[in-house]
Amino acid sequence: MAYPTTIVEIAFDGTPYDVSPTWTAVTSYVRLVNTSRGRSDDFTDFDTGTAQVVLDNRSRLFDPFYTSGTYYGKLLPRKQIRVRATSGATTYDVFRGYIAGWPVSFTEAGLDSTVTLQCFDALGLLATETITDDWYETYLRANQTLKSYWKCNDNGNQSTIVDSIRGFNLNISAAAPTYSFPFVPYQPQLEGLTGNSAALSYYVPSTASTDRTTPTALQLSFVALTAVVPNGNSGVQYFAGSMTFYFLPDPPNAKVTLTYVRTSDGTRWDQTTATGSYNTAVPHHIYFTTDTGGINPKIYIDGRDVSNWTVTTGGTPASANVENVVINNHTMQEFAISHVGGGTSVIAAALYQYSLGLKNETTYTRAQALVAQTSYTNVAYSTNYSATTNYANAIENTGQFLPQLKKTQDTEGGDIFSRKDGTVLLTDRNYVYNNTKSSTVQVAFSDAGGATLKYGKELTLDYDADNIRNSVTVNYTSGYLGANNYIANNTTSTASVGKVSDTIDTYLPDLASATTLADLQLGVGAALKPRVSPLEVGVTNTTADWSTILGLELLERITVTRTPTTGNAITQTMLINSIDHTIRPGVWQTTITGSTRYTGWFTLDVSALDGTDILV
Repeated sequence: MAYPTTIVEIAFDGTPYDVSPTWTAVTSYVRLVNTSRGRSDDFTDFDTGTAQVVLDNRSRLFDPFYTSGTYYGKLLPRKQIRVRATSGATTYDVFRGYIAGWPVSFTEAGLDSTVTLQCFDALGLLATETITDDWYETYLRANQTLKSYWKCNDNGNQSTIVDSIRGFNLNISAAAPTYSFPFVPYQPQLEGLTGNSAALSYYVPSTASTDRTTPTALQLSFVALTAVVPNGNSGVQYFAGSMTFYFLPDPPNAKVTLTYVRTSDGTRWDQTTATGSYNTAVPHHIYFTTDTGGINPKIYIDGRDVSNWTVTTGGTPASANVENVVINNHTMQEFAISHVGGGTSVIAAALYQYSLGLKNETTYTRAQALVAQTSYTNVAYSTNYSATTNYANAIENTGQFLPQLKKTQDTEGGDIFSRKDGTVLLTDRNYVYNNTKSSTVQVAFSDAGGATLKYGKELTLDYDADNIRNSVTVNYTSGYLGANNYIANNTTSTASVGKVSDTIDTYLPDLASATTLADLQLGVGAALKPRVSPLEVGVTNTTADWSTILGLELLERITVTRTPTTGNAITQTMLINSIDHTIRPGVWQTTITGSTRYTGWFTLDVSALDGTDILV
């Protein structure tokens, strides 16, 4: 038979992140190749693709313990490997991924030796990636010119809180009170942040002359939870050059006094919020800013402008202060100082949202931001993804990359999988309906052959009530109020076959977005669709047929026809859920599993009136 010619190559000198490494062919040593890519059903994520490659190691060429071996020192985990196949004059990708290890096996009383490479694709590589769990810091560093930044995530009540910008750490004052306040985590109100209980007085040491500064403008941003202490002595103070800022909560009266003094000319701004307006039992985001020259001060509490100053002038100008921060009886997080003024309500609102672990952006932007924090660059997005109007809101603080990326994809309503060329593809929610190769049949298989490609002898078709979802719950976020959900039900389907539920966790920001996604998934999932058994399609002896088969990719459209001995022929249109290859010398077997779930729908701008599609 005209089987394809197998090519197996390893990038011995490359790294896991090389997009175009130098490949070395090892095909002549290959005894067996198995590859598997795809998912098991319509309602699960695409799995990490795998491959098994058995290499002849009688010469110890692939033995990492053989010091005289050609590749000694290079037989390391996560070396890239790819499997390709040539049919006719064209070479096709079959699998690209990473080698888990190089296990050497000696058999036949030592006369035979093999190395069986267990391989995984890019999703397996990305599963071990971690990213920042603090998007608040990411925003601050990207949008502010910071002079000092104390994350306040030091463990416990430390004597020093580290400054990650200039190294001007906050130290316990010699005059600190004797009482302390236990650590109070901000979760869930401030998801994404960690904290340190700065219940004592902390200050910037004033011994170094380089610590002296004379700003002409100011921005202060911090999140604080007031400690209720016996004498009520709590507050935050900042001194620098010709500027002084006081933030003094009053827990018994649930209010706060704010003072800003421009000591260069004695101008003073004062205000006290109304009684009951400031709940000291919960954390708050505080943002203070002035324009250049130290004028027009603004104060925002939880993103809202509460500026209502009383201005007095004619005071006695003070001498320049050494930069100094005092934090007394507060659990503090994310204290940032910028000497660039003119902050706006947009910045204040954004900082407040970040302090809550929120960031409202398109799923495409969120996916890009997540991927940008990894070392992996071989990523592609479906054609219409960048035009998406679907939004992600909440920010995880797990630090694990792949779960966040998959949840972003669930928010979009799309899929993520590693293609056969190794590229990770992220799809938008309409990809399965309007992508060219998903909406147009790429190949027709039948039991008769002829103008179509023939498949193996066995085929099973059935209806399985477990293969539907007639109740869909979409969990979404609603800011600090926590998780919410919307449940969509198809009562007709439930009455017919019973309830089969599905739950989708998302970062969607509101009920309307959750409703749209749930209704879309219910409209597709509640339909009782035929299930078709896996097709053995590698049974042809025609080179052109193999070229067609090897050109297929996940989620592309195919048809399969069965002609029983009695009655009508049965034809089903499917999208490919999985592709498996088994390759041995002189043998190549390919199996495709398809899904009828995402075909037969009437799609705007794609389907034709009077056609066979169903309007839903």
